[in-house]
Amino acid sequence: GVNLDMVGEDQAKTKGPLRIERAPLSVPCFLHALAEELLKLGLKEKVFRVKGSWKYESVKFRGGSDHYVLSDPTLGVPTMMFGHWPDRFYHSNYDTPDKVSPEELRIVGALSASLIYLSAFKHQFTSEVVEALVKASERELRAAKKELGAEELHFLWQTFRDSTLSFALQQDDPYKLVAQVNEAFEEVKAKLRIPDPLITVKGPVYRRRFKAPLFPHYYFEAKEEKYVELLRAKAPFYVLDEAVFLLDGRRTLAEVLTALRAEFGQVDEDMVVDFLTDLAELNLISLVQ
Repeated sequence: GVNLDMVGEDQAKTKGPLRIERAPLSVPCFLHALAEELLKLGLKEKVFRVKGSWKYESVKFRGGSDHYVLSDPTLGVPTMMFGHWPDRFYHSNYDTPDKVSPEELRIVGALSASLIYLSAFKHQFTSEVVEALVKASERELRAAKKELGAEELHFLWQTFRDSTLSFALQQDDPYKLVAQVNEAFEEVKAKLRIPDPLITVKGPVYRRRFKAPLFPHYYFEAKEEKYVELLRAKAPFYVLDEAVFLLDGRRTLAEVLTALRAEFGQVDEDMVVDFLTDLAELNLISLVQ
């Protein structure tokens, strides 16, 4: 899925860049990386003509829009987002047509159409798409290696590989393409010296007892003081959303925390554990072992 939320804005007026936001890593999704590669190519080849001050940013999952709902693993529609933030006129009566940039509308429209075409139709660019995704993955893994531990780095590598495989498996004759993906990612793994993690069993395993994203008010009405406390602390609620998404009845709590560190960097692990403990108390998740 491709979520379009507050796109086509005049950056000189709204004071924010175009944002390309990835789906949560709990679901394999290649669209975010492909969108950025297509945008870079369009700018390089001057297909997209922009002013010198025009900017975009590629960001991790933050939620807050329809891609958060669709990407929930119980629904299973991995969805990225094109959006804008910050936006000084966001959801106000000043968000009027004069704040729109026709050129940025063309850019987002072209990128969205290209993503749909490359994902859903027969074409001769399958190998090129795989090469672009491997290139983007290697670049991100190389940067992450400076900050992440071995287990987190391996999770990231595995997630990027699975995301690229999700593209290959959609093709009519996927076998050759799947082999290309696996070979390429093994080369990346060797080149960056990404180790295999030690297999250990740590901590409890939880399973969700509900489908679709957690309706926040159900939790927050039952835990009102906790909600106020999280708001005051400006807690990253998208981390808690992703923690719930990662509860598949197989991952241990330690593996969930590893995945969160891989995705977001440093996380408040006590906050996550406390939140999951509350969900178990409310019978929204259950202990498997």
